[in-house]
Amino acid sequence: MPGGADDFRSELRIETGPEDREQLPALARLLRAEIPAPSARFRAELGRRLGVGEGSGSAGLASRGPARIFALAYLIGGLVLLAIAALGLAGLGPFATG
Repeated sequence: MPGGADDFRSELRIETGPEDREQLPALARLLRAEIPAPSARFRAELGRRLGVGEGSGSAGLASRGPARIFALAYLIGGLVLLAIAALGLAGLGPFATG
């Protein structure tokens, strides 16, 4: 069954011995059964931060505002640096090659 406890061999990055091959399926089942689920409070807070859920239209956009400003600033800075490099290759500007 795909994604089941016995489908772990494709995830291993090392060779295992015969005794390990017998014990690993049980361990994989145990670990997958014991995966802790985040609390409801944590999931709600994460949802609010990501802007997911009911009534999050304006709150989600507002919380993403600073990230968009930083992304735009990096984009503009990169374009300015590319323009300076292009001017330098063309023989103009502060980094002219010739």
